[in-house]
Amino acid sequence: MWTYDNSFLPSRDCFSGESPIPDVRILTSSGLTIPAHSTVLASVPKLLERIIDRPGKSWNSKKIIPILDVPCNAVLSFIRFITSSRCEDFEIEEYGINLLALSHLFSVPQLKERCTKGLAEQLTSENVVDVLQLSRLYDAPDLRLKCLNFMSKEFKQV
Repeated sequence: MWTYDNSFLPSRDCFSGESPIPDVRILTSSGLTIPAHSTVLASVPKLLERIIDRPGKSWNSKKIIPILDVPCNAVLSFIRFITSSRCEDFEIEEYGINLLALSHLFSVPQLKERCTKGLAEQLTSENVVDVLQLSRLYDAPDLRLKCLNFMSKEFKQV
């Protein structure tokens, strides 16, 4: 498990050579706020929509994106993926379902694919039914098929 640091945020503005100042904060369920750059988050339009469409908040007011329904470290992993396109195996092991949910909610197909593959590798007779239900909920047909294949092979144990 890793904790928040600035290592996954862009360190230099590619045009001016100076460090950009984060202009958005992502609020997690633990109360941690993660500084981010709206230009980076713009690569995920549904995240940017969360800033723009917040009721009672205008674009020029506090730019805070609440992501409260998943563990804080899952949000950190999600933001790290958006900013660096990296997701470590231990993050999938620890937060795979949460990352699948976030990738579905915010339409991040590369992360969704990574989560689908990682979760398929972690199937057990104890978790396959839950993963199957979540694969349907989060529209992950490849994962659903892997669950069904696993269940047919391990029917007695499941």
